[in-house]
Amino acid sequence: MATGTAARATDKSGAAYGTTVTLGQAAMAYLAELASLESAGIAQANATLRMVLALFGADAEVRVLRSAALAEWLAGAWGASAAALWDRNCETLAGLTAFCEEQGWIPAAPAWPARPWMPEPDVQRRA
Repeated sequence: MATGTAARATDKSGAAYGTTVTLGQAAMAYLAELASLESAGIAQANATLRMVLALFGADAEVRVLRSAALAEWLAGAWGASAAALWDRNCETLAGLTAFCEEQGWIPAAPAWPARPWMPEPDVQRRA
């Protein structure tokens, strides 16, 4: 099951134009992009994405990034966590979603409600 059609002759996953990309392929391409940028957050991103892939499967459609199931999982996994941990995981998922949008694998959409895991700040949790 794949989700989107690549928007370039070849994209960062190595997929040829007109092919579809799975969640697993998108996650690997995103991590490769972070590695090429020498991102300090690659280990945390890798951990978060491994959990998402374990939950949904590497063959899942990329559009799962906009699903209520992902939002529910995120809230259950990190909803009661410290703000920094919550933020890191939300940023990883937002980064992957933005990367997939840039690649043309999922359509670009407004930040809310297309990314349901990015709720309004919880002042009490952050205190």
